[in-house]
Amino acid sequence: MNELARASAEAQGFANIALIKYMGKRDSGRNVSVNPSLPYTLPHLKTTVVVSDAVSGPDRWE
Repeated sequence: MNELARASAEAQGFANIALIKYMGKRDSGRNVSVNPSLPYTLPHLKTTVVVSDAVSGPDRWE
C-alpha cells in the first residue's frame, strides 16, 4: 500500500468443482435440493483481490 490509501480489504477465493451435481429442487422456497451434490475445493488454485479507497492517485493494475 502507498501513503495515499485510506482503507483496504483483501479477499481470497478458491476454485471449486462439483464432482456430483444435484438436479432439481425439493423445496424452492427454502432452496433445498432433491439430491445432494459433492463439491471439491482446489486449494492450490486461488484468486486474491485487494481493494482500497485512495484519496488520489492513478489507478493501478498488477
